[in-house]
Amino acid sequence: MARRSAAPAGPAATAPAEDPLARFVPPVAAWFRDAFAAPTRAQVDGWAAIAAGGHVLLHAPTGSGKTLAAFLWGIDRLVRSPLRLPAPVAKPRPARASGGAEVAPDTIVGSS
Repeated sequence: MARRSAAPAGPAATAPAEDPLARFVPPVAAWFRDAFAAPTRAQVDGWAAIAAGGHVLLHAPTGSGKTLAAFLWGIDRLVRSPLRLPAPVAKPRPARASGGAEVAPDTIVGSS
């Protein structure tokens, strides 16, 4: 896959001792590396603050990757432990005079 230009607002000024993408599962980190040349300073700093477990407010110029910093963290968490939703269960309607039972979309409910 061809690499796009650098992430919004250019790459981080200095690379930290550790790869900032090492915090993410391999498929998420690989997607980022394929899509962008390098994370921005706002992303690197944001990911470090989010990893520390606190509430984070990123203040940086428009186009610096703030939204992607938060969104990528959320996507990574979903990939690590996907939501487990109950499987839908179809409840058949009673037979009509015209024939057999029907299953309609409005009768699908979650199992619990």
